[in-house]
Amino acid sequence: MIPDAELVIRAIAGDTSAFGELVGRHERSLRAVAYHVVRDLHLAEDVVQDAFVAAFRQLAGLRSPHAFGAWMVQIVRRQAQATTSRRLHMAPLVLAAEVPAADESLDVDSEHLLAAIMALSEDERLVLMLRHFDGHEVAAIAQITGEYVGTVTKRLSRAHAHLRERLKEPPP
Repeated sequence: MIPDAELVIRAIAGDTSAFGELVGRHERSLRAVAYHVVRDLHLAEDVVQDAFVAAFRQLAGLRSPHAFGAWMVQIVRRQAQATTSRRLHMAPLVLAAEVPAADESLDVDSEHLLAAIMALSEDERLVLMLRHFDGHEVAAIAQITGEYVGTVTKRLSRAHAHLRERLKEPPP
């Protein structure tokens, strides 16, 4: 598997398929980040799409290509917060007319899990999401992040321990 840093460098050089691979690699976990903020699956998908467009335009400005995943999390979070802010300023009648479909919300346990994941440190959250949301093996995560396999394993172990502690707390 090609590391994120190499794909970023290739994408900056004009290889759009390299950027496409980055999108495929990170899309699911970034959708979870967006959903955590906007609480709407369809809107989260739009936020992630907009974030990838913004990232593609700003890619040459990324100082650390190996930090692509963490950089994308920040972009998605900002895009989601801006989207939420715009929605709050919409006319109340428009918001009242919106009726979410049954599949557009998560159950209380899923919400609690997602909130616990989002409360992890950035490094722990990234490896956890790459492993469990995107289904990458530890060796692949090491390649993607540019870290040693032992470092990724340790971060996953710590993330799981911190997650267990947070999930012991009752949902809000």
